[in-house]
This record gives sequence, C-alpha cells and structure tokens, in this order.
Amino acid sequence: MDTVFSQRDEKLKAAEVDPTFVDNHLLQTLVASAAAEIAPVCAIVGGFLAQDILKTLSGKDAPLYNYFLYNGLEGTGLVHNVQKS
Repeated sequence: MDTVFSQRDEKLKAAEVDPTFVDNHLLQTLVASAAAEIAPVCAIVGGFLAQDILKTLSGKDAPLYNYFLYNGLEGTGLVHNVQKS
C-alpha cells in the first residue's frame, strides 16, 4: 500500500497537483478491490443487458434508459436516467 501512495505522490507532484486534493479513502478502496473477482460483476451486468435486449426485441416493456450503475463493493445497482433539458 505504501508503494501505491508513493507512486501517487510522485505522479501528482509531476502533474503539479496538490496531494491533499486526492481522497485517500478512494485510493484505499481501489487498492483493496484490485484483486477482486470480476466474473460475478460480469454476470450481473450481462444479465441486465440480456434482459434489455429481450425487452427491445419483444416490445413488451420499455428498456432501461441511459445508464445502469453497478456497485460491486456493495452489490447494489442503480438505473440513472439522463434527460435532455
């Protein structure tokens, strides 16, 4: 973990960015989940994609619009509709 933080500090210094600007919790979460299994996430997102394809082809239900956001750390999903103003 210390190696990741030292590399972060070097990159931020080279880019002339204030190191206090970067959230340490976010970096710790990223490092902790770097070795996580991706297959379950692929299965969940692929299932939603397949369901949407079937809805579109059958014309029975409206498909999901815009974004499906999946949080693999908490196992939750959110449909985010972006509408034009």
